[in-house]
Amino acid sequence: MPQLSITNFAVEISAYFVIPSIYIKDLIYLLEKMERYGYLIKKHCSLAKKYVFSLNLNYFREYYKNGQIIDLKNKNYSKDFELDFTQIYSEDFNKPNLTLLNFLILERIRFLSIVGINFSRNKEISNLIKSDHSNFFIGENSLIEELENISKKLNESSAIRKEFLEFLERNQNFGFFYLEDELEKWEKYFEIIEKNIDNAFRMDTFFQFKDFVEKENILQSIEENNIFIHLDSNSFAFKNLFLNYLNSRAKYAEDVEKLRIFGKFIKLCSNLKIFSIKSIKRIINEPDLLSRITKLKRERLRVLKKSNITYDISNKTINLKIDEFINKDPKIIKPYLIATIWTNSVATHFPQIIVKNTSEVRAVINKIKNYFPKSYFYETTDLFSSQEYIFLQLFVPYLNNNEKITLISIMSKLFKENIISFKRYAWDGFLHTFSRKDFYDFNKKEFFYTKDLFEQFFIYVKSICGDELKEQKEIPVRTAKHWSKKESMVNLIKKVNKRIRTESVGLYPEDFQKLVHFHLNLERYITKKEELHSITEENFFKQYIKSIKFLPNFQNFGLGQYFLYITPFDAEDIDFKILFTNTFQKLKLIASINSSESLFIKYLFPYNNPNISYINWLRSKNKIREYCLFNIKNISQIFHFNYNLSSNGWYLDSNNFYNYIQEILFNPNYIIQSSNVKHFDNDDLIISDYYKPNSPYFKALSHVYNWHSIDIKKKINNLNYSIFDKIQVLVKNRLIFPYIIPKNLDLKEKIHFVLLNLKKDTIDTLKDIFQYFNFGFVYEIEGEYYIHGFNEKRKVYSGLMVKLYLPDCELSEFLRIFEYVFQYLKVERYLILTDLVNGGSLIKSVYGNNNFLENYNPLQNLIWNIRTKKWENHKLFSKTFEYLYPELFYKEKEDLTQV
Repeated sequence: MPQLSITNFAVEISAYFVIPSIYIKDLIYLLEKMERYGYLIKKHCSLAKKYVFSLNLNYFREYYKNGQIIDLKNKNYSKDFELDFTQIYSEDFNKPNLTLLNFLILERIRFLSIVGINFSRNKEISNLIKSDHSNFFIGENSLIEELENISKKLNESSAIRKEFLEFLERNQNFGFFYLEDELEKWEKYFEIIEKNIDNAFRMDTFFQFKDFVEKENILQSIEENNIFIHLDSNSFAFKNLFLNYLNSRAKYAEDVEKLRIFGKFIKLCSNLKIFSIKSIKRIINEPDLLSRITKLKRERLRVLKKSNITYDISNKTINLKIDEFINKDPKIIKPYLIATIWTNSVATHFPQIIVKNTSEVRAVINKIKNYFPKSYFYETTDLFSSQEYIFLQLFVPYLNNNEKITLISIMSKLFKENIISFKRYAWDGFLHTFSRKDFYDFNKKEFFYTKDLFEQFFIYVKSICGDELKEQKEIPVRTAKHWSKKESMVNLIKKVNKRIRTESVGLYPEDFQKLVHFHLNLERYITKKEELHSITEENFFKQYIKSIKFLPNFQNFGLGQYFLYITPFDAEDIDFKILFTNTFQKLKLIASINSSESLFIKYLFPYNNPNISYINWLRSKNKIREYCLFNIKNISQIFHFNYNLSSNGWYLDSNNFYNYIQEILFNPNYIIQSSNVKHFDNDDLIISDYYKPNSPYFKALSHVYNWHSIDIKKKINNLNYSIFDKIQVLVKNRLIFPYIIPKNLDLKEKIHFVLLNLKKDTIDTLKDIFQYFNFGFVYEIEGEYYIHGFNEKRKVYSGLMVKLYLPDCELSEFLRIFEYVFQYLKVERYLILTDLVNGGSLIKSVYGNNNFLENYNPLQNLIWNIRTKKWENHKLFSKTFEYLYPELFYKEKEDLTQV
């Protein structure tokens, strides 16, 4: 099962292949060709040599408190509960020489389930293998019968053969797998358009039909709609098919039957491993050839069945085979029971690490692996460079963002220059198995080979990815400087375990109503300080409110709130002082180590005039892989408890979410439960209507907001009337919008979605969808983005940034559903950013320390033009293109009180 990351506009995939060794060279060539065409930015593909699985059963003992990281020096800790499994893979590729029974037993052993084979060798084993054995021959017989039926139909109709050849001729440039995929879509599409739609006879075009289907909500699932929307309505076959559907149902039925024959034939070719379009055309042109294939297939099946008698399969036979596999040198199988122990109750964070394979690195892994409930790693040899690597997968208890920084800093410190990457992928923690027998010839007892497999697959990739892009060579990895070098496992254990001991998670429904009421009336309470102060003594306030902060309405001051997501090809090639300028507010990094680090930076700029001269320069010099710069137009806050709570606490279920989406998208009568969304409307700027630097409102804002908001909750407790008066004035004039940051609600995941170029109705639909969740922010945005390989940057006229806070849930399942939704709603580009953490270490490495942040105020760092009465940016380049570094504590020469 591939593990995905969509933290870039490109998709990063981590997966493993189980393929016959004869195809390895073809796989290498495919990946190299995809890189030459610009479809791959970077790649690692390694051959496994050794596998080590570790399980720490101390995490299941009574003394362990759920959520902690175990201290190996704890007096209750026992090394006897550290379990390891090691498998050495043979360096030589031996001919397997497997019988059908051998293969079925090995397949069952690989499947981790209650019906798989285990070494207790219970009485069910023989029945399971017999069932697999019978199903194999039933499937093969069905294939032969289908071949004979198709052969008969092609022999009887020269017209079908002719149309099939014309169909292949029109589409052969797209490749075999494209044809297989398209014909499968057609099969599903027939079911869609054949629904009882009496009004179809009164329509003349597909677009009328499509409009009718959408308005009448004929389709009731995302899957059906995606098929309906993405089918090529301009294709020759489709135009004829749909025209007949409108005008002649008999002719339509005839066309559908032909296409179903084409689909079945292509599927049969796939089963026979015939992927060459040229070979398929030859088979169609020579019906006798297909008959000979069928006869040969039937004869081989007869011989195979004769040598594999079902009644010979007994527990004794199976046990003897298993003993043979265990005792063979090298071993074919090895007992591996510890992998079946469920660890997801104690581990929810799954970072993957790639490191160089050295004795020093192996010693580090052996030192740290037992700190975690489970881990496994592969020692590998890279198929391109022959470099030795280790792929390490950790299963870690939940970590908050500060603790993630500590973990990644530890890995950076321990592995030093040997670390290639550290990244968390969206993954459920399970390794999924699949059958390999489709590529095994049981008569010849070997895996068979066809060069057409990967050749046709590349044609399919090209048909999806389009024209060749600029190739960008991978930058050699440098030691990550974004992370602290002072962290240790001792520090991580202290941080995590202290949080577990001190947190007071409790979900008390009787207090939720008070919390929501306070949230909805926060502006009113802030303008009445005594009333607000009395509320601070109530239980819901103490239990659930971490802080009260505010969002300025920057447009009213001639300013704009901007965000920059940027991924350089090489972080070492970036001058961060110029990139940050002197108006950055916050820096977030994705908690990863990679050859190109993505940054998420928050800025203040003049309204509709961001300082992008350095970004444009970087783009012109091909130093940026991608970026997206946008400003905030409007903000909404989601805060409710209408969904996802049960008597036992949070129950954020992906199936329930999917059903909710179906209702939103396809049921016009569905009523959303009131979710108490608060809208913070930023005013559209009218020239000269904003508050200038000498206005009392701007001065008030400068006292309560610099690069971030003050915590109003703390100011209440400190009874600072001067500060509080300024806050009240700003709130009453809707120049700041206060909001609550909750605590003790067991919200563990924070995810950012950035969705670009959306239609107005799409934005409304997405807002409804995101209201399913309980706490978050929805920002309407506009700006621009750029992706290397495409010529120009593109405008973002309307989009969304959504920040969600989630309890423990099946995160990978939710992200998969979101991908379906974004595809259905035709979202042009999107990012899903997880594990965004504070970039304090990078700021420190750039400026030498972080002490300046105590007095740093970007509100005072822009240039006020007295003549135009507008804010201006600082110049970042001299006339000779030398860097000009704006001062972090810029002060106007002229007294702002005079402007």
